[in-house]
Formats: sequence, structure tokens, C-alpha cells
Amino acid sequence: MRRLYVDEDFPMAALCQRFGVGRDRLRVLLGEAGIAIRSRRETGRRRQLVPPAAAELRRMYDQERMSATTIAGRLGVSGQTALRWLTDAGIPLRSSPLKGRRRGEQTPVARPHATDISRMYVEQGRSLEDVAAELGATVHLVRTWMDEDGIPRRPAGGSRGRPRQPPSRRKPPPADEELRRLRVLEGWTVRELAEHFSVHPGTVRRWLADKSIPRRRGRGALPGISVADVVERYRIGTMTAAELARQTGLPYERVVLELREAGVMDRRRRPRHVSPAQADRIRDLYLVHHRTLEGIAEVVGVSVHLVRRQLRAVGVAITPRGGAARGERREAPVEEVQRLYVDTGHTAEETGEVLDVLGGVVLRTGHDHGLPIRPGGRPIIPAEVRLIEALYADDEVREAMERHGLPQRPPIGGIAVRFPVPVPLTPSLLADLYHTAGCSTPQIELLTGQARALVEARMHHWQIPLRPSRRRSPALTRYRRARRLAWLEQVVVVYERTHSTAVVAAEFGCAHETARRWLVEAGVPVPGRGRWRCGPSRHLQH
Repeated sequence: MRRLYVDEDFPMAALCQRFGVGRDRLRVLLGEAGIAIRSRRETGRRRQLVPPAAAELRRMYDQERMSATTIAGRLGVSGQTALRWLTDAGIPLRSSPLKGRRRGEQTPVARPHATDISRMYVEQGRSLEDVAAELGATVHLVRTWMDEDGIPRRPAGGSRGRPRQPPSRRKPPPADEELRRLRVLEGWTVRELAEHFSVHPGTVRRWLADKSIPRRRGRGALPGISVADVVERYRIGTMTAAELARQTGLPYERVVLELREAGVMDRRRRPRHVSPAQADRIRDLYLVHHRTLEGIAEVVGVSVHLVRRQLRAVGVAITPRGGAARGERREAPVEEVQRLYVDTGHTAEETGEVLDVLGGVVLRTGHDHGLPIRPGGRPIIPAEVRLIEALYADDEVREAMERHGLPQRPPIGGIAVRFPVPVPLTPSLLADLYHTAGCSTPQIELLTGQARALVEARMHHWQIPLRPSRRRSPALTRYRRARRLAWLEQVVVVYERTHSTAVVAAEFGCAHETARRWLVEAGVPVPGRGRWRCGPSRHLQH
């Protein structure tokens, strides 16, 4: 204690930890030993480490077989200081106990003779991994033994002193005739060739570039149409090369290749101008017979681009594919709308029947010309009132209310007006309304008059599990599904009366694609090129 505290200036905290006593007990022990306790001014000096006697170090290191790390922990110094003290005391150091010992094992590996390592590594040409596995050691330990015994090591990857030449990993390309046949004649794609030869698509592209094979599709058979048919259609002028490519699903270059080899691609392309007789026929077909641009091009024998350019040259406005543009919408006579709708008081539908237009056209005409438009349809009802009426009309909610004798109060007014005395809450009532009927806590408040916070507190107290938050309640899901079905029924009624998506779009003020999507959602097949497919709606999948 005197050596540690006085000579080496150990702090009292280190001594308390070393001897396993408290600070007060340590002060008593120091006083009994006649050791003066340092003041605070004297503390904080740099420790002057004084090694113990050489006999003590020899006793701990040789007789008790302590390691340098254990001695350092005993003396309260670092491992390097303990090793320095042992060296200064002239004590020979033992080899590290970790040398030659596998991780997790207690006994070291027996070191083989240098001739055994040389025989396996040099004479037999075995690798370090094989030698280590044979000796039951690690590669690092075998390498250390070889360095200590002066056994030269081969270069990395070498064998018997000679560097190993890594084999080429590139797969040899197939025969030139086979690759050209598959690519040019049969029209295989790069991905198909890669799957056939079990290589990467980049390897196939390298093969094609090395052999100067074009990267476009080859000359496979045309799907669904013969080469003679393609050539005949192009010769008589009914279809262009681009239209043939779209019909066959092949690249444009492939169709041009077929036509050039058939000797029909040298002819002049379709005429770039039309005669006066053709111009009159184009105008008559579009305005009188209401033929499409594609149909006119097929009848006259010119391209669609030329038909469109000719119509624009004579001042004919081309109707977009989606129907009439906004500037071409039909209007009702403003004076008649003023007389029938504003002055007489007829509805928009009645005014439309008189003027032979839709009710939406009457309303849009009134809006465009600043006529006073009355609010149509049912009176505006607050959302909360509609929700209460929907809850009372729901079969499952009504059955739960009848089982517990809940009264149906008028939906008009605040919660205190509707329920001067709230309905008493019971565990069975809350469980029935929440889980059986599928109501949420705000909806239970509308049905019972109890506050939402009190409903949630009672459910927590009675251990009634709650559904995950931010999820629509089953009752509200049924209500919205019913409203969606009612809306789709109105759309279907208009479509069945007119059989026109344009009329539906004008009636409900939406685009043609929106009207077509509503009809498909309602299960009504709609002819045409619309992209909407029949299937269950996400609104109706609950």
C-alpha cells in the first residue's frame, strides 16, 4: 500500500478498487499504517511508476506463471510497462500462449518439422490451404512457420515456383454460319440468342460486332401473314410499309427488307398531291358520309396524312378522336333558354326536351351567357345528417340498435339537442356496435349521444379491442359502396337510353374516357377502342 500510494502516486479511487474497500475504510488503513494522506493540492501529479523488486516480478512471472497482462493488471499498469519491467529485471520472456493456438481452443497446435512442411509444399507442390488442413493449423500459422524456417513461398496463384496462368473465362463464340442463320434468317433477338447459348446479352452483342452481323431483326417468317400478301398489299397501294409493320407487329426495317427483296420498293410512294376530283371526294366522304380519315385514305388510295392535309387546306375542321372539342360544344338558343328556364321556370330537363338538347347543354348555355341558374337536384344536406340517415338505413346497424333498444332520433341538430339524456353504455352494446355492426367510435357517438372520448375510454376499460387507426370502418365502407352503386345506376340509365358515351359525358360533364370507365365499372360492355377493361372496381371490392 505504501509503494502504490506514496511511491507510485496511485489515486485513492484506484486503491479502493484494487483492495475492494471503501474510501473511508482506506483512509483508516492508511492512518493505521502511518501513511500521510495527500491533500487536494498534492493530487493530480504525474505518476512516477516505480517497478517492484525483481524478486517479486520473478515470483509472479516464473513461479506463479502469471502472464504479462495479468501482472500489469495486478500492479495497475499497462501491458507494455509490465513487459518493460520484466525485461529490465533480466527475466527471459516466454513465447505468446496464443501462438499456434486456434481461436477458441485451449491447446496450441504441435509445430511440425521444417522438412515435413518443405516436403508437402515444395516437393509435392501442394497449396498452403492443403498443408494447413493436413497439419490441423491455419494458413497464417503455416506461413509463419515457413518464414521462421526459411522456406520460400511461391507467388500468389503459382505452382512449383511458376506463376499460374488464369484460364480464360470467355466462352468461345459459336460458328459463324449458325450465328448468322439464327440472327439474320430466323430473326432471333439478342436476348433469345443469349438464352440459347447461355451467355450474357452483352456477349452476344460482342459476337455480332466481331462477325459484322447487323443488330436488327433478321428475316423470320411473318406472323399471321405471308410475304406474298405483304407484297401484294403494298403493290396495290392499300397499305404503306409503316401500316404493314403495325399490322404484323414487326419493325419497319424488317418490312422494308421484305419489300425490297421482292422488287416492289422501287416504285414511287403514294402520291403527295390529289386531283380536284379526289379533293371533292375527300370532302364529301368526310362531311356528308362521316367517314374516318383511315377509311377515306383506303377508298381514295392516298395516305392518311394527305387526307388530313387536304381537309385542312379547304378549311374543314377535323374532329378530334375523343369527340368535339370544347370550342365545338353544342349550345342551346339563348333567348329560348331565357324564356323557358328563367322566365317560365321550367327545369333544365324540360327546357332541353322543348329545344331538343340535353339538360346539361341548357345549364352550360346559361352559365356561358350569365343567366341565373337555380340550384338543381335535392337540397344540400350536411354530411353528418346524411351519415346519420345512412346509419339508420343500414341493416346491420339497425339490427344492433333493435337488439339493445336504441332510439332513432331526428338527424337534425347538435348532439346535445338530439340526445338530451345520452344512452347508457354497456360492454355488450359497444362490442355489438363496434365489431358486429362495424361502426367507428364517432359513429357510435352519433347513435348513442355519448362523447367519442368516453366511448374509447370505456372500450379500453372493458378491454374491447380497437381496429387499426386510419382505416375506414365497415359501416362507412358499406355506405360509400351503396352511394357508388346508385351513381353508377344513373350513368347506366343515361347510357341505355342513348347508347352513346358522348351523351353520358355531356350529361355528367366529364370526358369520354371517364364515362367509358364508369360504364365498365358498372359491368356494361362498351364497344370501341377504349383502354378500360371489365373487372371489379376498387370501390366495390369491399
